[in-house]
Amino acid sequence: MLITEEFKTKSIRRFDENGEEWILQLPKIIDICKGKWQLYDFKIVEDLSINLIYFAKSKKYGDVVLKLEGPHPEKYTEMKALSLFNEECVCKCYALDMDIGALLLERIVPGKCLTSLKNHREQITIAAELIAKVPLFTDAKDGFPTYSQWINRAFKKARTENKVGSKMIHFIDEAEKFFKEVESNDSQVALLHGDLHHWNILQDENGNWKAIDPHGVLGPPYFESARFMTNHLDISEEENKKEILDDMINIFSTKFNETKKTITIALFVLYALSICWTFEEAAPDELLLKKDIENCEFVYNYLIKL
Repeated sequence: MLITEEFKTKSIRRFDENGEEWILQLPKIIDICKGKWQLYDFKIVEDLSINLIYFAKSKKYGDVVLKLEGPHPEKYTEMKALSLFNEECVCKCYALDMDIGALLLERIVPGKCLTSLKNHREQITIAAELIAKVPLFTDAKDGFPTYSQWINRAFKKARTENKVGSKMIHFIDEAEKFFKEVESNDSQVALLHGDLHHWNILQDENGNWKAIDPHGVLGPPYFESARFMTNHLDISEEENKKEILDDMINIFSTKFNETKKTITIALFVLYALSICWTFEEAAPDELLLKKDIENCEFVYNYLIKL
């Protein structure tokens, strides 16, 4: 079974000795999956990050995705989240094996992502329809992180390590204050996807749009919109940013029945959080960081005028 040298190197660099052990175990794990789920005709997916993913065929389910979770802390939350979400808006999980970290998933065909649509308002409208349906109110909350935990950990580390600079420390302080404001006003907590950007929203053969690759995090339902909005601003032309931000805030505030300020707070908080995570990387992309900080400042200035 093909496992590229590039993926092996990336896994070992990311997970150290855990990555080495996982790479050694992968041929056995794949053989177990082949036998258990009657899989054949494997094709490795390009642009892999921390998980090994194959397109394959199953005698029972047809076209499938075999996802083998790397040795990262979120592997079990993602697996549990996929087993809980509504199959109308998130790809089906046909089967999973927690012991070996394997998931057998629906393959979304043809699988065009949201960026295949050229009109930005159409992208926002379709995303909003899906994103408003994804948050799941469930009693099965054990084992999932919360947005509050993500924020507290990342902001504390950013302040302690003092790598982010005085401007970002100011934004972190403001984001923390705004998050406490909306958190105290909202008792609703749902299971969220947590990473619903354009490339995790795919179209099936019936023209329906579905989400893939959930992280699984607990938080206010409207926070589900923030990841899409950060990504949409990141890929937007500079001269269109204000118009696009207006459109997103208007559409998502309507969809979630929240104020424009509340939706903008979610966006600003996630920008600050994402930037902290980027600074934690061993070799962060300086150009990406610069652009993210500029967008974070742009959203902050928008927010304080509301």
